[in-house]
Amino acid sequence: DWILYLDADERLTAESVEEIKNIIQGNEKLGVKCNVLSRGSEGRNPSIMEYIRFFRNSPGLYFKGKVHEQIEESLLLNSYSIVSSNIEILHLGYDLNTETLRKKAERNLALLREQFKLNKKDAYTAFQIGQSLIMLNRREEAHEYFLISIRDPEFEIHHRAQAFRFLAAIHMELNDILNAKEFAENGLALYEYSPVLNLVMSNIYIKLGEYEEAAGYCRKAYTYNLELAEGRRKSYFDIILNEAEIYQHSLNSAILCKNKDLLDFFLLQKSAHELSSKQLE
Repeated sequence: DWILYLDADERLTAESVEEIKNIIQGNEKLGVKCNVLSRGSEGRNPSIMEYIRFFRNSPGLYFKGKVHEQIEESLLLNSYSIVSSNIEILHLGYDLNTETLRKKAERNLALLREQFKLNKKDAYTAFQIGQSLIMLNRREEAHEYFLISIRDPEFEIHHRAQAFRFLAAIHMELNDILNAKEFAENGLALYEYSPVLNLVMSNIYIKLGEYEEAAGYCRKAYTYNLELAEGRRKSYFDIILNEAEIYQHSLNSAILCKNKDLLDFFLLQKSAHELSSKQLE
């Protein structure tokens, strides 16, 4: 009557079981968004996204896509309601060494290119191709596909915001700071609460020598990252920054910006975090 689908490299958390049991007591036509946390490896940051993985079964439903397949379009066509939940799924598929990740990205890229041939304006497929190319360090090619994905105003805003973030980061690497700033601004205009986008913008303002602006975005990146990591804010798709990484960046930024208030803020946060960790031990 109900379908929960998991890949072989995914695990449902024990805390989610009770919520699933409660949902299946009803008979509404629901598509339920679950929180999918993809663990990073070898220094990569984990990502989090809301994704429909649980739905009431009925005739006429189908998946779309050769890879990163989607059910939402079919659910909406069949008059389903889409709801959020606290159901958590841990995805272990990116907790792999670099060579294995490269092979996985190449496999996905081949399938995505086949899919893209069917519709060369498909923003979601273009975005996924761009991500696969980034994993393969083919940034120039990735740039082309991220441009395709941002041109679709109907593309889901959190993914579109991240496409702008990728474009900003690519231009940062090219030392093309003004274009990087424009892409980052467009991304934040779509979704201002992305930790990684705010961190990128902080770095851009440091490059421009505008330290007060850099400090403001640095503080936002920290605050939004904490909210996301602790589940106090949800995002359809975002990156959770490594805590040590954001502390170090923030402290360095405060010193570089000669901003005592920012330095005191992050030293206080660091002390509070260390105290909390000791208490837990």
